Amino acid sequence: MKTKIGIAVLLCVFGLFGYGSYRKGYSNAASKAAAEHAAEYGNDWNGDPSVKHSASYSLGYTRGHGAGYAETHQKDFVECGEKLAQLAVETGDPKIASRLMVDGYVAPSQLEAAAAQHKQK
Repeated sequence: MKTKIGIAVLLCVFGLFGYGSYRKGYSNAASKAAAEHAAEYGNDWNGDPSVKHSASYSLGYTRGHGAGYAETHQKDFVECGEKLAQLAVETGDPKIASRLMVDGYVAPSQLEAAAAQHKQK
């Protein structure tokens, strides 16, 4: 009987020791992960370019900057084409309009819109 009680107590002691070791390891891993996260992403709130940012911050910034740059240039290109189409229609010279269209500066839809506006005036 003493042996069974001794085995039960020994199992409880080993179980408590195992649980304590598990909690200690879990706590160490959680604090290490928090420290790594703070080291990686800690400066992402700061907009200063001289501060080291995380890779995901840099990737997002680069994508946003590139998308804004492309959108701005596309808008400028479309506005320039519309102005050239309007100029070609107002001059009434089909050679100018066809040359602009062949060179890719003006789309046919831009010429049609400019012609429609010119007719309304």
